[in-house]
Amino acid sequence: YRAVGCFITQRASGGTRATWPAIEWDMTRDQMPAWVIEVSGIERGADGKVKDGDVKVGFYRATSPVTRNAAGDPQADMSFAVDTNPRTQNLVHATMRGGTLTTDPFEFYLLQDPFGVAEYHFKQTRVRLTLNDDGSAKGTLGGYEPWLPVYHSFALGGSTNELNLSVNTPGIYYAMKKLADAYPDASGQNQYISASYTIEAVPAFVSHPNADKTSMNVGPVRLAQAPQ
Repeated sequence: YRAVGCFITQRASGGTRATWPAIEWDMTRDQMPAWVIEVSGIERGADGKVKDGDVKVGFYRATSPVTRNAAGDPQADMSFAVDTNPRTQNLVHATMRGGTLTTDPFEFYLLQDPFGVAEYHFKQTRVRLTLNDDGSAKGTLGGYEPWLPVYHSFALGGSTNELNLSVNTPGIYYAMKKLADAYPDASGQNQYISASYTIEAVPAFVSHPNADKTSMNVGPVRLAQAPQ
């Protein structure tokens, strides 16, 4: 928020998504393979509510993009196959309390699309995700990510981005460099900046190649970039 929140296209208000991140995600959604969250080990009580306890969470990239519904949002209850590339798979232990899971700290890595940020690599990642009765989920991912790839997502558009987004690209570079707060290099310059992202998910069927079962899960995932 301190680094890019001064630009109106990067701010969200009234429960809406920030303008430019929302456009980026919408434009990549039709060709970028979906992101999938799988929660395993869930137990339910006699009342149907999720019990507190330990669960496992998998963050994967699928082999196909989402399908849109009539409103243009990801269609629920579609089927996705998990990409077997190890670079697109993240597994972590989490604790469930009152229908909300919180992961242990872990290192998160997923490919996105070159139009936005080509890859996401978070250190000391924590995810908090609330599972709703209709199978949807909403939460937050936070951690430290390299600031240069985020800067590149603005810089690659050059003057066009500056005109359309009302941003100052060199200003973003120096602001992120100054506010970066983790993992310094040999010169003492921090290479990572603390950031958080909002997660919104709809229910889907997820299959693992070479596995002998298909289960109901919590993805695919849409990520709307929160102010950094």
